[in-house]
Amino acid sequence: MYPHHFDLRLTFKDGYRRAVFVRNATSLAKRETQDEIDDIFAAVTEDFADDCMVVCTDDYTRAYRDNLRRIWDYLQVSDDDADDLVEDAARNTSYWYLSDLIANCDMEPWRCYQAAMRLIGQNVLWADMHGVIDYPSRVALNA
Repeated sequence: MYPHHFDLRLTFKDGYRRAVFVRNATSLAKRETQDEIDDIFAAVTEDFADDCMVVCTDDYTRAYRDNLRRIWDYLQVSDDDADDLVEDAARNTSYWYLSDLIANCDMEPWRCYQAAMRLIGQNVLWADMHGVIDYPSRVALNA
């Protein structure tokens, strides 16, 4: 038997914590998955999460899921210098595409790309999450 676990634990700015269990619809339809969810939710303590939820991946397009995964991966890497530089460029320079924004930054393009993805994940920058976010993607400062 596999150990039970949540896929994500989100902590909001106000400190509220939400545990998230993620599966596709086929898996969620299985009795064993439902039993696993019941066991996991029953074991949640107040010091771990304030609430729990189940997310069905079939509700999101492949591009949306891929963007979320890449953003999450980049959020695990801290690079405050790159984040600050890209945010400053987003606020003070002209650009239309992500490649334009990155070109406005005096830093390695790969670091700026990762910083931009983190800023999208933090809602500092806007991008169309339903299309694959890459250098030719339209980006804007989130109002």
